[in-house]
Amino acid sequence: MNGNADFAVNVRYTGTFSADINESITRTLGINAFEVVIVSNRDDAEHFVNGDYIGKGKRVTTTVNAGQNAFYSLAANKKESVVEVINDNRRLTFNF
Repeated sequence: MNGNADFAVNVRYTGTFSADINESITRTLGINAFEVVIVSNRDDAEHFVNGDYIGKGKRVTTTVNAGQNAFYSLAANKKESVVEVINDNRRLTFNF
């Protein structure tokens, strides 16, 4: 038997793009670290990234690995924190 068969197919695909996939892509491309500038309105603000002290003051710059990172700032007995997925250079502001 010889012949041709024609088919018409409808396909719908919904991809899931998660923080893990983004981290894998940036690692594969060699984009593993980004600069984060933390800005505050207080000179006595202490800043932490992933639990590590990184500096004190109104402006602190650090480099973090791509992916999810926890940022925490403390001043005048007040604290602010945020968890961010970092996949580019970023500026974060913590005002007290």
